[in-house]
Amino acid sequence: MVLHSLFCTVLFGVLVATRSNLHEEESNDDVDIVRFWNTSDVIWTTNTTARARQVCKVDIKENISQTNVTFTRSYLVKTYRTSTRWAIKRYDGFFTTTQVITNRKSHLMQWT
Repeated sequence: MVLHSLFCTVLFGVLVATRSNLHEEESNDDVDIVRFWNTSDVIWTTNTTARARQVCKVDIKENISQTNVTFTRSYLVKTYRTSTRWAIKRYDGFFTTTQVITNRKSHLMQWT
């Protein structure tokens, strides 16, 4: 009986975790990059899939419209074995709208 209860508990946990992951993936289709950038908050990136490891990256929006965004990106750069410095760059991003297979519009951003 204890083994049966344990099995049910584990199975329930797996189902809940799977459903929440599916929900996250579904909701990502509705992400509006213009809405994401249209904030007065500082955007901190602490974890990324980028190949180059950056400990901390900070984006600060300067100006935004429906077609472009200007922002300043600051990130830590290792200069020597034990020291780091902040690198600061200014970017101009351009939003484009694409039609994806699911017939939903997605906003993409390219920056220079």
